[in-house]
Amino acid sequence: MAAKFVGGTVYQALLSADRYHNWHAPVSGSYLQAPTIIAGTYYSEPLLGGLSPELSQNPLPNPDAAAMNSQGYIACVAKRGVAYIQPDDPALGVIALVMIGMADVSSVEFDNLGHFEKGQELGRFHFGGSTHCLIFGPGVKFHPDTISIPKDPSHAELNLDPVPVCKRLGTVSPVATP
Repeated sequence: MAAKFVGGTVYQALLSADRYHNWHAPVSGSYLQAPTIIAGTYYSEPLLGGLSPELSQNPLPNPDAAAMNSQGYIACVAKRGVAYIQPDDPALGVIALVMIGMADVSSVEFDNLGHFEKGQELGRFHFGGSTHCLIFGPGVKFHPDTISIPKDPSHAELNLDPVPVCKRLGTVSPVATP
């Protein structure tokens, strides 16, 4: 299945520990197979040093190595749920939905659904911070809306405005073939 996504696009976003933790269908469609739950760790952190030593003297902070690599790291070691979605629009190809429990999140729960509509609740985390990825194949272009792009790409500003539930984060379209 992984070969379908080589050369594609990954959209990953953080869900703050004190925010809404149910997730909703990005498109109308159905699961290709039952979602898979992958066991993982609790409270794991990458083996990288703390804040950059020049952070206190530099008015433009340099994110430290741990902060820059934490979501990629946690996506490999934390509890995960993976679902493959076949959209109703076959031009979009298969979409992978990866739900990742962070820190103390031990529950990744998918609802047992046949067909679902865009925006319909698909599952939930039961507690704590978490992250998620949408993975598109190379034949699909993801067009992010401005609400899904951090205003501060350095991630030094952590007080971000929450995104409303079921707010459009972007659109996808098939890549035109010559």
